[in-house]
Amino acid sequence: YALAHKLGPERVAELAHRVGIRRTAGGRPTLVDLPGELTPGETRADIALGRYHVTPVDQAVAYATFAAGGLHADPYLVERVTRGGAELYRAKSRTSRVLGSEASIGLTQTLLGGPKWSDGRPAALSDRRPAAAKEGTVQYRSTPNSSDAWTVGYTPQLAVSVWLGHDRPAPLLDATGQPIKGEGLPATLWSTFLGRALADTPPAAFPVDSPKSPIPRSSWPLTAPVP
Repeated sequence: YALAHKLGPERVAELAHRVGIRRTAGGRPTLVDLPGELTPGETRADIALGRYHVTPVDQAVAYATFAAGGLHADPYLVERVTRGGAELYRAKSRTSRVLGSEASIGLTQTLLGGPKWSDGRPAALSDRRPAAAKEGTVQYRSTPNSSDAWTVGYTPQLAVSVWLGHDRPAPLLDATGQPIKGEGLPATLWSTFLGRALADTPPAAFPVDSPKSPIPRSSWPLTAPVP
């Protein structure tokens, strides 16, 4: 929070937009206070605390930018259409560099091995594939329950966002009545899906060093921890 305040929360929001968070969603501007809130149309330092709504697809797009070393690709819904073996349509994704490779490398190394299972074990992929991720939970009012829980992360080949919640804030409970947190069921779903989606793809390594990086290589983890 203090760092966002010092740098300027509007600069944090602008970088978020550049890497993949849309400027509008559902007909409303994103990453700013809405009418009736404290500072309508402005971004507060609360952005560092997850104050503003971000859609799961935008999270996946932003993390895909990190996975690509700072190259942003416009998302699309349909990749290709064929009929009778003939290709009728293929999406063309536009890419642009929005973040320096040094910053992307440092961010990825920080996120490697991030999410945890509910029992505290790292939520690494079963085939020892490096994966960078972050989990999160929104508390439901002043109760021990959650209203939202998610895990977002990526390998060098694929970015995935898993979110669990309600249309309107309400307790988010599992089948046994226990609160769902980001490091629990969402992390399990995220890890399981990624593992199966990449089952026939050889593991790929993230870049681990850059001659221009101010962070010494010796201080970075080189692979994701494995249970």
